[in-house]
Amino acid sequence: MRKLLNDICNCNNLKKSLDGDKSNCCYKIVNTQNKEEFQLPEPWNGDLVNAPIMIIGSNPSINEDEFYPEYAWSEEAKLDFHNNRFFNKWVKDQKYVLLKDGNYATKSVAYWNKIRARVKEILPKDEIFMGQDFSLVELVRCKSKKEIGVKNAINQCLNNFFEKTLEKSNCEIIICFGKKPEKALKKFYKLEDKKYFEKIKIGGKDRVLVFIPHPCGSKPQKLELNLSFEEISKMKMILKKYL
Repeated sequence: MRKLLNDICNCNNLKKSLDGDKSNCCYKIVNTQNKEEFQLPEPWNGDLVNAPIMIIGSNPSINEDEFYPEYAWSEEAKLDFHNNRFFNKWVKDQKYVLLKDGNYATKSVAYWNKIRARVKEILPKDEIFMGQDFSLVELVRCKSKKEIGVKNAINQCLNNFFEKTLEKSNCEIIICFGKKPEKALKKFYKLEDKKYFEKIKIGGKDRVLVFIPHPCGSKPQKLELNLSFEEISKMKMILKKYL
């Protein structure tokens, strides 16, 4: 886990882009940030190894005021942040991020709220815990607003880190949100144009893989509006032991 975290946070493409290599595929996304307070790439969030569900997105959005790992942070602090982000001081009530001034944001993260609602459709618990019931991984690990630079970087980041990340995970179901990661993953794994796949070997393990519209987009995101009753029932059966 440490090697993977360090490889992602110290990616060669990140270094080249920060050094001004405009030909690099990651130059656009990397240079959306202030270099003096650069927030590192996001390797994962939550219990990557044990969470039964993994949520896949395009790339992490950025809040410049968030207290988030930078180069000066120790390896231990980075690991603690990404492994325990939702069960430590880093996030309050699984909704409000810790800010640099020591306070918590007054506005919750809409993306997280909507993901919990989708997960509850197949894991009907009284309360869904981010980081425990599901982990979060982005195809492009660098942060930006409105997916700036994702199109340029997505294939490189997918090739470099996705399989290596999934090799660490025992998740049984992968839910991918949004068109950009859907297109990239279907191309990478040579998948046909449908929304539900069983026994797709990802990271050396057979998984269920489903594709859903972005949770903050305009298209209906409920699983029941995107998948069949039978497909949803199969996922519920897989996850029954985690209730």
